Amino acid sequence: MARAREWLIHWLVVFFIATYLAACDTSDSDTDSDSTTELTGTTTSLSTSSTSLEIGEALTLIATVSPSEASGTVAFLDGTSSLGTATLGSGTATLTISTLAAGTHNLSVSYAGDGDYDTSTSETAVVTITTSASASASWSSGVCGYGTAVYLLDSGTLSESNVTYEASSTDESAICITGSSSTLILNNPVINTVGDSSSDENSSFYGLNAAVLNYNGGDLTISGGSIDTSGTGANAVFAYGTGSTTVSNMTIVATNDFAHGLFAAGGGTMIVNNVDATTSGISSSVVGTDRGSGTIDVYGGSYTASGMRSAGIYSTGVITATDATFTATNAEAVVVEGSNIAILENVTLNATSDLTEHRGVFLYQSMSGDADNSECGTGACFTMTGGIYNYTDTTNSSSTATDNCAAFAVANQTAYIELTDVEVNNSCPTLLLSALNSNWNYNGGTTTFIANGENLEGNVIVDSVSTTDITLSSSDNGASTLTGAINTDNTGSSVSLTLDAASQWVVTGTSYLTSLTNSDSSNSNIICETMGCQVYVNGSAIDID
Repeated sequence: MARAREWLIHWLVVFFIATYLAACDTSDSDTDSDSTTELTGTTTSLSTSSTSLEIGEALTLIATVSPSEASGTVAFLDGTSSLGTATLGSGTATLTISTLAAGTHNLSVSYAGDGDYDTSTSETAVVTITTSASASASWSSGVCGYGTAVYLLDSGTLSESNVTYEASSTDESAICITGSSSTLILNNPVINTVGDSSSDENSSFYGLNAAVLNYNGGDLTISGGSIDTSGTGANAVFAYGTGSTTVSNMTIVATNDFAHGLFAAGGGTMIVNNVDATTSGISSSVVGTDRGSGTIDVYGGSYTASGMRSAGIYSTGVITATDATFTATNAEAVVVEGSNIAILENVTLNATSDLTEHRGVFLYQSMSGDADNSECGTGACFTMTGGIYNYTDTTNSSSTATDNCAAFAVANQTAYIELTDVEVNNSCPTLLLSALNSNWNYNGGTTTFIANGENLEGNVIVDSVSTTDITLSSSDNGASTLTGAINTDNTGSSVSLTLDAASQWVVTGTSYLTSLTNSDSSNSNIICETMGCQVYVNGSAIDID
């Protein structure tokens, strides 16, 4: 019996121990399952458009995260310093930079993860930034163009980073590059000038007193840094004649009169990337060209002019802009003088007219000889695709049409205006003015105005020496609508309107046309919004709803 009791006790002990251990295992397993969500692992890699570049050249970084379903952001790093972030799309993200200093850079990319995918970091990619392989050069000082320069480069290649350049005398540039064999590369410079110009004309025509001047020079590249000018006629960056100028990722401030931000003349060319530029003086348009034409291509950035008669864009040559914002608080958003061009894509224009210049976009010929080119072929050309145009002015009390506000105005010029899928916010009662302007008392306006996929509000005014040809058509994004009266005073020398079947004209007052071409033969797309309004075509009233 004793032996039997011993065996019973032994097996009871073994049973209770086994049961306890099993309970512990089950409890632990349940706890882990309930409190922890297992993330899917990821791998991240970094590729570069090049492993060796000259200073100032653009470098494209491409991050790839696998699996490609991973979402969220990646951070691009230079060692431990951030170069920027980007959002993944189908497992990839891209960042383009041009501000790396000379030397070796250990670049990587880090994926931040999301609710389903874990974080990961790439291997290091080594990129070397060098100065140009051309012959080295050094600074001198002396005459450059119509003035002098503290830092003058007239031959060879010079590259510098994180240096401060200053000028303080009349007609003195801080930096000037001249000579076709010159190459100047500045990375993160600080450029300050305080001197005045002795001639506002020479400052605008030839770059006298500009902080940075490329005067018939070679290649000028500036990446990062800042320019600050406080003198009269002190343009920040000026390109004149031969050579090429590229300005990227800078901050520019010009505070006095006749001091523009980014300017070209005499056939000068300039590329502008992601610059933040402001001007505050009289006649200090922030981006512009002058006598002898010039070409400026703007990509990204913000450009603001607050001075009287200081436009966001002033073109006497060819100015293009993409994905940028231009603001003028005392003048036009855009001026095209002479037979020249402004082409905008996905741009935001903001204009508030001042006490005397009541125009948002103005195309004209001054007859001064400053803008007698024929870049546009038959006249001034303004085209805008995508983006937003905000025009704020309600001045409409003068008996002289040209003294009142107008979102678009043409004077003493043949002009071509085309809008495609632009959001136009116009507070002025007049959308388009084509008329003689007392300041340029030569000819009226000869205007072709084309709207593709536009919703436009405001009247069209045409005087007795002017003509207007309006087309309302559809784009891929929809039809056009014009809400307003056309040629209410029946003064226009010639006023024609063309509509496709989908587009509408909402008539707000009796209107007079010399011709109407409508794809809707019933004119059901012409709607009278006010009681008793009429539309006359070549003297005869037409039936409208």
